Amino acid sequence: MVAYRNVETPGRQAVIVDTDAGPDDLIALAYLLEREDVQIDLIVSVNGVAHAEAGANNVARLLRAANRRIPVYIGQDQPLDGQVAFPEDWRTTADTLPGVTLPDLTTADLRRQAQQGPRRGPRPDMRRQPRPDGVNAILDRLRTATTPIRILALGPLTNIASVIQRDRKLLANISDIVVMGGAIDVPGNAPEKATSPVAEWNIYVDPAAAGIVFRSGIPITLVPLDATNQVPVDREFVSDFLARRRSVVGVTVGQLFALAQPMIDAHAFYAWDPLAAAVLTNPGIVRTRDMAIDVVHTGEEVGRLKVRDTDPNMDVAYTASAAEFREVFFGALTHGRM
Repeated sequence: MVAYRNVETPGRQAVIVDTDAGPDDLIALAYLLEREDVQIDLIVSVNGVAHAEAGANNVARLLRAANRRIPVYIGQDQPLDGQVAFPEDWRTTADTLPGVTLPDLTTADLRRQAQQGPRRGPRPDMRRQPRPDGVNAILDRLRTATTPIRILALGPLTNIASVIQRDRKLLANISDIVVMGGAIDVPGNAPEKATSPVAEWNIYVDPAAAGIVFRSGIPITLVPLDATNQVPVDREFVSDFLARRRSVVGVTVGQLFALAQPMIDAHAFYAWDPLAAAVLTNPGIVRTRDMAIDVVHTGEEVGRLKVRDTDPNMDVAYTASAAEFREVFFGALTHGRM
């Protein structure tokens, strides 16, 4: 299988987005779709808060609403190691997106996709339909790159680790990876039933994959809970957003905020993936430190990130400006007061 060849546009960042397609992932994607300085070459789903196939379908529906033609592939549907998964009720919500009105993929579209499967040189009218084998799609895109490509990783790192395992030579074609995940000096949020969680969900679901990526030598900017905790999405944020004229995908973002309303009312919803997307475009929103970070793979603290006293392997965002995030986020998705 060979992915179609992108035309790389001067002045625009070529980006591969790897996502587990939760509501905040879709909000992050909506933000990037409205950025004129970003060229999304490829979107690949991964097993996470949404199931990989359902997540890819929802991404394709968002692109259809935005009238954008970007290839969407279905990535790995299981962790590299183990059987850890997000809570089932979270996954059902992410798979079905109740109350969010996105165009459906037609039965004819899906039937044609099922019959054809992966193919060389997909016709333009197929680019809106999710296709299988996201890891090979990433590898193919890296092989065709004439300049290094950025990766935004918004879910468990299973796909990216699989790329590294299959062909390390292509890592030279990755400029850097911005990863939303982990917790350093703040409590984690996983597992769900833990009284004092130390892990963060994206890392907890596949710590083996995170370890492979962290040891790869690829330049990494990590956006952990330490930074995202400083950018809450509260009622005031949402009310101000809804009071503004919004783009087509901005309307969908409003519906995604409505879906998250119980968490927002509980002061438990943060700009997790949207902050990572904003860091990709506006790195000054966060301050970072060079750190050596390792992943705990076994035991009661599985998925925990630990700082080691060795050579740094990533930049870690330790603080974030909620005001600057709001400015760039609203600037992309809204157009002034109604």
